[in-house]
Amino acid sequence: MKFRPVFVAMAMVAMLVCLPMSMAAQPPERLTLRDMVNHPERLPDYVIMNQTIKFGGGLSLRKGQKVHTVDFDGETLRVTHNKTNFPIGPDECNLLEAANEQWSKLTPAQRAVDAKALVGDASLWPARVKLLVPVTIKGARLAAGTEVTLAQYTKDGATVYYPPNGGGLTGVELSDMDLLARAREIANVEPEKRPSRIVEELQGKLVNADGSPSEVDLSKTKYFALYYGANWCPWCHKLSPHLVKVMKEIGPRNPGLTFVMINDDDQPSEMFKYMTEADMPWPALPKADAIKVGVIRSMMMTEPQLRIVDYYGNEIFNCPGGGPEQVKEDVDALMQLDQSGKAQ
Repeated sequence: MKFRPVFVAMAMVAMLVCLPMSMAAQPPERLTLRDMVNHPERLPDYVIMNQTIKFGGGLSLRKGQKVHTVDFDGETLRVTHNKTNFPIGPDECNLLEAANEQWSKLTPAQRAVDAKALVGDASLWPARVKLLVPVTIKGARLAAGTEVTLAQYTKDGATVYYPPNGGGLTGVELSDMDLLARAREIANVEPEKRPSRIVEELQGKLVNADGSPSEVDLSKTKYFALYYGANWCPWCHKLSPHLVKVMKEIGPRNPGLTFVMINDDDQPSEMFKYMTEADMPWPALPKADAIKVGVIRSMMMTEPQLRIVDYYGNEIFNCPGGGPEQVKEDVDALMQLDQSGKAQ
């Protein structure tokens, strides 16, 4: 599959992310069944059965039993128990009562967090989420309750990463993890005070070419340019001279731009050799540190790759590859960011 780079006008991104709530549809004060149709974020985490229902194969849900909700289409509420999905009617459980009890405890900012809001605002994304259902990632069967790294959330669901085996999984549904609950906690914090997943992963781990700890102040960063490279990668050696040249030119006048190499060499000595020979004016994150948590590692498609994100991880530009066309696109993207003045 051919991935094309996209450079989004940063003013437009800011406008969309910071759209006043008054311009969007306001969530209701009290929920009706209609308000929950195709809105899994408004469903209670659990409902209690108010009658016993028998299903085929000897399966049943008993009166008084607590079951996890999945989704509601207006007629059928899908719930899960013991890894099995069951279709029940909203009148066969305490759906409306449980939903409003949970809804009443949320602030207006928390009520505004839904799937659409999560797609458009990475400042709401936690670094990690807990699985609510068992999943398999790269051959490992992960039980409900396992914490995984959240790489991103799109209209097609979440992409999660499991650092112990380096595997990822896409299309994870909102109801299959506690992303919504964690995002709602973040939503209560003013946008400019929310933590950065990128800073959290880089802080205290960056090193210079001579092996000394980097002293770059990540808290002042507005945009991160993440360069995925390694000494063993021949295309990286073709790309890095161009990146070094442009960053030596624009770096001094863009203190809000932090350039970091996310290294994929198994041996730190190879990383330092590459940094020194290429005369890299930026620090690097060693592979051993990159794979421990995985937010940044999970963004990698291949080497080389240049990815530009804002402070919270909203993607501005993404281009895997080191051919002549990709080199031009990478340089153009950095120059556009420079010319915009957004990183000054």
